[in-house]
Amino acid sequence: MSWKELFKLNPWSFSIALLLQMTGAAGEIGVAYFLTLQFNAVRNRNLQMFIFWTVLQIICYVFVYLFYNVAGIIWQKHVQRYLHLIRQELTDHYFEDGKSHHAGSVQNRMTNDLTLLHNDYLNSFRYVAGMLVSVFSVALTLFTFQWSLLLACLIFAAVQIYLPKLMDKQLQKVTSLVSDANKKYLKTLGDWLIGLSELRRYLAGQKLFDVIAKSSGKLENANVEKQKVDQKLDYLNQLAYSVGDALIFLLTGFLVVNNWAAFGLIASIGNFSSAMFASLQGIADYGGRMKQLRICVSKFYRPGKRSLMKNRLI
Repeated sequence: MSWKELFKLNPWSFSIALLLQMTGAAGEIGVAYFLTLQFNAVRNRNLQMFIFWTVLQIICYVFVYLFYNVAGIIWQKHVQRYLHLIRQELTDHYFEDGKSHHAGSVQNRMTNDLTLLHNDYLNSFRYVAGMLVSVFSVALTLFTFQWSLLLACLIFAAVQIYLPKLMDKQLQKVTSLVSDANKKYLKTLGDWLIGLSELRRYLAGQKLFDVIAKSSGKLENANVEKQKVDQKLDYLNQLAYSVGDALIFLLTGFLVVNNWAAFGLIASIGNFSSAMFASLQGIADYGGRMKQLRICVSKFYRPGKRSLMKNRLI
């Protein structure tokens, strides 16, 4: 399982899908660029240029959504063909290895594991390719307008990406508390419900309710603590984004007032900074999914006697 095998399966459809995805990502930045030119035309009171850039922006919008949709269709067809080959390889392996396999394990590998492969690796690869182009396009565009804006966007994007890592320990702690409390709750239910007939015999139902209420209360408290940490993280993310966005806007205003940057950036700088942050965050998230799946891939698949590409499946 790798993007190289996916490429070798059909280089043409693989390349076309990625090219359309990356072109669409660049087109999104082009829309923001045209917005800058539109406001420059407004400032210069040039109606013809304003209409010209508006028409180009609309055309760019149309092509962006067209490219994204066509890329998605081609990619999914290509991926499904690849997954069918993997299922065939796994099926051949199960029939030819001469071992007994549990039906649930086989079903899980054929369905859930392949879904993880589809969503967390193969789709992520396409998204990351587009986001890399988006980051490069934003960087190039801002650099042509004013290098200090590019530097500011990179700094604030790095802060917003790094911020969640500050609460990793708290998140792990409360997640562990919820998991432990849930295990204890289920164990309590199992232990007491086994003796349900005895409880009915001695009319001790109230004791059962008291024990379950106490255990469920601990689970509820653990979930409440987790919600507190989640809300704190959401607040910090929103605060960092709002402060960073405001500071970048103030910097843009300062540069425009001093004629160091184009007037139209007042309208489009928010689009550029959002695209930069969203793409960097997406690269980190999707890249992490791909890495984790590669680490766990040996659990999902085992080489069979036949192969998709090179005498082995992965």
